[in-house]
Amino acid sequence: MPNWKEHGIRIVRAGDLDTNTPQTPGMTRAAAITHARTGANKLWAGTVTVQPAARTGAHHHGEVETVLYIIRGRARFRWGDRLENVAEAGPGDFIYVPPFVPHQEMNARADEPVEAVVVRSGQEPIVVNLDIESPEPAQNDTGPDAFHSKPGYGCRRAFSCDMIWLALGRGSFARSSCRRPLREVLMRNRFASMGAVALVTGVIVWQPANIAGQAPPPAKSAAKAAAAKAWKVAHTPDGAPDLQGFWTNSTLTPLERPKGLGSKEFYTDQEIAAAQKKDQERLALNVAEGRPSEPGTADAVHYDFAQFGLDKAQSNLVWDRRTSLIVGPTGTIPPLLPEARKRASDIAAKNRGHEFDGPENRPLSARCIILGYDAVPMLPQGYNNNLQILQGQGYVAILHEMNHSVRIIPTDGQPHPPQSIHQLRGDSKGHWEGDTLVVDVANFTDYNPFRGSGDKLHVVERFTRVAADTILYRFTVEDPATWDQPWTAELAMTTGQGPIYEFGCHEGNYGLANTLRGARVAEEEAAKKAAKK
Repeated sequence: MPNWKEHGIRIVRAGDLDTNTPQTPGMTRAAAITHARTGANKLWAGTVTVQPAARTGAHHHGEVETVLYIIRGRARFRWGDRLENVAEAGPGDFIYVPPFVPHQEMNARADEPVEAVVVRSGQEPIVVNLDIESPEPAQNDTGPDAFHSKPGYGCRRAFSCDMIWLALGRGSFARSSCRRPLREVLMRNRFASMGAVALVTGVIVWQPANIAGQAPPPAKSAAKAAAAKAWKVAHTPDGAPDLQGFWTNSTLTPLERPKGLGSKEFYTDQEIAAAQKKDQERLALNVAEGRPSEPGTADAVHYDFAQFGLDKAQSNLVWDRRTSLIVGPTGTIPPLLPEARKRASDIAAKNRGHEFDGPENRPLSARCIILGYDAVPMLPQGYNNNLQILQGQGYVAILHEMNHSVRIIPTDGQPHPPQSIHQLRGDSKGHWEGDTLVVDVANFTDYNPFRGSGDKLHVVERFTRVAADTILYRFTVEDPATWDQPWTAELAMTTGQGPIYEFGCHEGNYGLANTLRGARVAEEEAAKKAAKK
């Protein structure tokens, strides 16, 4: 019999809405019903507040259907291949936006916000920005549009004859059909490396969409623009979107936003260019003179990464305009709950003074059992951030270069094992939502804590191939025993070169034994000194 207490009706209170979700300048979104919070698989629901006079640019939501219910204010919508159709909705009205309909959302009033409930037919925030000039250009754009910025999400077929329906409170309806196909703009550009060009294999800039008030990205050639427009995700023989290939998730973007940046979510083009130039100058100096290090530090005795081609700037690198991988205005991991801090303190206290008693007292990474590279969620580390994705009917496999580990993800509807069974990387179960692989990971163990988490950790990963050379990886983390709210991060993975050779973890082969032997020698010397007293 199902456990109806855990798997029955879920209520998300008004004060528990999650604003750690993609935001748009001039708008504030708060998530209520998501997979991570309630287990919902086929819909997303939340609220949106549109500031006075705010307007978005032209866009569509791919294959996702959207319904809005206006609570307060006056919303205006334009839609069509030239945004030639217009209608307004007020409190009590419903708005239905079908798949692939080009449209623009606006607050029709300058003196009060619009408040609405939003329901989508999928979990993915699919938005495709369109190169359409609006009679009412976007305004209130104070920075890059973090929601209407995903290049090509869900863009899998040409737009044809659809319409926006407004179900007004009085029972009347408005609709308009559209006729011509549209031009869609992929706002992702490949930049030539600057500075030490010969030292850099490839640099990819993950760039949000161009919006009013910002300089446009460098122009593409007609051939490249046509190729980007015509690209469609390939499918495997069993009909699944093809994610296969060699990839790297190497990036210099930190997981958490540096404190000095405050709520700044995105760098400007100029700031990204300056950061690229600075890093390439650093690498050139490193190669010419060796890595600078301070005597007595770990760097002073560690080998020089650049000497062996392991410096991040010597391989394909994704430069993300985000100031942090964590999305949202805070850009940081929520503070640990008191019980989580106590849990970490108790573990440290138990091992204090026994760190070198035996191999069981050493970290799992020191024993080459699991490293941060091959854990869940998948975050880049210092080097060797390469992986290979393979697919078979009902399965996806991810091979990590570091530690040479493979994660097998069933996509055939298998359930998670009982909660009493725990695994170091959790238990991964996947399913397809359109062109996105959604992986639900549960049954973690507290032997391998992620950022202070425990065995209640739950991760939902989303892999979407948005271009021939790009996979967008997005994950949401929650643990009710560690944080008071879930948090989300995303990064782009770009194509790498294969094959991936087997990684030998010599820390486990030699380092662990030598560390423990050194501890025994130190104990013997301490015993001899004590005996002489």
